[in-house]
Amino acid sequence: MNRNLSYGGKNVHEKTTEELKRQLEINKKRMTGNKLVMVVITGATLIACAPVAVLVIAIGVLRRNWLLENNAVLQEELNKR
Repeated sequence: MNRNLSYGGKNVHEKTTEELKRQLEINKKRMTGNKLVMVVITGATLIACAPVAVLVIAIGVLRRNWLLENNAVLQEELNKR
């Protein structure tokens, strides 16, 4: 992938192995948190306004894919070391 990620002002290739592992764990926790928030917000919007729920689901899917791509870049960098 040609993604130039940086976390905390450091590019991925500048981080230590421990920092990469820590960031990977943080991203995994974010994915879990996003799922919980998505379920709650989608449930609430389905009751109030169903078309808005579709938008919420779309945003959730995009965020999940973004985190999955970031995790792939982090894992790729860890595998190089």
